[in-house]
Amino acid sequence: MEIAEKGPRACPAASRRRQRFSPCPLLPEYERDLDHAGLIRALDGQSLKRGEAVYGRVCVNCHGTKEQPGSMPTAPRLRRREKFKNGADPLRMYQTLTHASA
Repeated sequence: MEIAEKGPRACPAASRRRQRFSPCPLLPEYERDLDHAGLIRALDGQSLKRGEAVYGRVCVNCHGTKEQPGSMPTAPRLRRREKFKNGADPLRMYQTLTHASA
């Protein structure tokens, strides 16, 4: 919990492990120059429905619902709009997911 709250600097050994064994491989070339602003502009009602379905299948396990907490105590309750550690804008969320940022 201390590492989750304070980051890898809270545990020097964890910091060294993270540097040596990065959890995320290099991004493929096509992901390096994504047009995030264009992706956001293209969102519509169908996008929201697809996102809701994905959340219900995948994200809800860790992040929970308004009524029930998720399985990970460090995961913010997204449906309650809790603060995101790395930022809540779409680009920061994408980076958190693709880079497994903690």
